[in-house]
Formats: sequence, structure tokens, C-alpha cells
Amino acid sequence: MNIQNLYYENGYTSNRFATDINKDAESKVISYTIRIQENPRSHIENILIKGNEKTKDFVIRREIPIEEGDIFSNAKISNGMRNLYNLQYFSAVSPEVLQGSEENLVDIVFTVEEQSTTSLDFGFTFSGVSDPGEIPIALTARIQDSNIFGEGKLASVGTTLSTNEQSVSVSYGQNWLFNKPISTNVSLSYSHSNNYALRDKMLPSGDIDNDYYYMQYEQNQFSLGLSLGHRWTPNFAILTLSGGVTSSLINNLYDDSLWIPYDTSISQYSDNWEPRNSIWTSFSMDGRNISWDPSSGWFASQRLSWYGLMHEGFLPF
Repeated sequence: MNIQNLYYENGYTSNRFATDINKDAESKVISYTIRIQENPRSHIENILIKGNEKTKDFVIRREIPIEEGDIFSNAKISNGMRNLYNLQYFSAVSPEVLQGSEENLVDIVFTVEEQSTTSLDFGFTFSGVSDPGEIPIALTARIQDSNIFGEGKLASVGTTLSTNEQSVSVSYGQNWLFNKPISTNVSLSYSHSNNYALRDKMLPSGDIDNDYYYMQYEQNQFSLGLSLGHRWTPNFAILTLSGGVTSSLINNLYDDSLWIPYDTSISQYSDNWEPRNSIWTSFSMDGRNISWDPSSGWFASQRLSWYGLMHEGFLPF
């Protein structure tokens, strides 16, 4: 009955409802009289967590937007289920409302079923190569745990290996900071690659060379990324505002006495470690019931990135 649901949604879990059916045989009309006995709103006496073996209780409790002593709210319980599913720590989340020690007190029991939060990925790809002596295979490996020690923190390590490219990356992050839904992430990576680029026909010596169009150069790059975000969880969607900076040190190696690249960004980082920096911000609205496997809802996101924020010479780009 919608009336019961409306009361229940607003914390009236102990109301009593009775329906009287009135039949008028002469006019062939049936009417209903609903009698409602209103009791005080119910409050949360206890919030209990069951089924978690790895995940700490505080990791689960902080995702539930209702506390002991609050007025009962079915919408907040539903939001808590959504938040817990979006963590991807649990394959099942089942809330149950039980009678508390008094008539207008209730206990909420969240029973969870944990799933693996550690992933180990291996792969390889075939691709075309410019040098016949290179092997056209790239191997990739990555290990990630999104719930380290059951404390809701994430760490990952990945690498790519091939004859013309090698890279390694590590990252660490968390979704809560200072007991607030503030996400932080730090990433560090290094890559080395052998590349080809179009070159100028005029050599540094002043001679003209029409026989070759490409030059080869070697690139080394270190990158550090920092990001910060805040999450809000109203009933209609999850709102997330994030921002971050990425700073890289790049060094391109080639014989500048023989080649002049067309792309000035290659020569800019020639034979010297030079920085390249960027800043970005993003905002998203997620109305899906489960972000990673939705059956209903909607999603919208916008991201802006800005390069070259400082004058060249202070931090070149």
C-alpha cells in the first residue's frame, strides 16, 4: 500500500493500519475506510554488520549515510546499499530491519558477501614494427588490490615489455580522508621507448638529404600524478568533483648533429631532462543503481585539462 510506504519512508515503522470494506449492494459501490494508528517515529538503535571477514566494519559503516540514534529512513538505507555495491568489495548486500529493544526502536542489519578485490592480469599484443629486427609482441602484467588489509585503500603495479617500449607504473589511493568522502591518489611511472619521426630534409650541416624521411630517437619519461576529489551522495545521484596535476620529466636522445625533427616538441626535450606539466578537473553525476554493472539509471561527466600553465623558462612545457 502506497500510504504505508510513505509512512515507512518517513520513519513511521510502528504504525498500525486497518482497512474496512464497505459494500453497497443497491448502488453497486464499494468503498474503503483506512484507519491509521500513528505512533512516534522510529529511531535507529543499532547498526549491525555481518558477513565481512576481510573488510573492516568502519569501511562499511562510513558508506551508510545513517547513524545510530537517527530517525529511520528507507531512502538512506537504499543509498547505503548503492554505496556498498559501488565499492566492488561485495557480491551481495542485504539490509534487514529488526525490532529493537523498545517499540519505536529498530535495528538495521547489513549482511554482506565479500568477493575478491585482488586482480592479476597478464596479456600480450601483436603490432606492426618499423624495424624488421624487432619482435612484434608486447607483454603486459598488472596486479591490483582495491581493499588493502580490508581498509578500503587501493594499490596497483603494472609493466609493459617489448623490444621498442618498456614501462612500469605504481599507484596508491583511497576513497576517504580525515573520515570524509575525499579521495586521493598518487601515481608514479617510468617509460622508455624507441620511436620514429619525420625529419627536416636540411641537415644541421646545411646539406640537403632527400633519401631519408624519418629519424629515430629514444625517449625516457618519468611521470608523477596527484589527484584529489570529493563525493556527495544525495538520493538522486552520486556527485563527484575531482582535480589533479601531472608532472613529467622527458628526455629525447638522438644525434642532433645529424637530424632535425619536424616536431619541435621532440627537439625541445633533446638531450636534457625537461618538465611537462598539466592540471585537470572533472565533475560527474552518476544516477546508476550500480556503477560497474548498472541495470538502470544514467551518467554524465565532463573533464577539462590545461597544459602550459607557467611561463616557459620557469617550468618549460
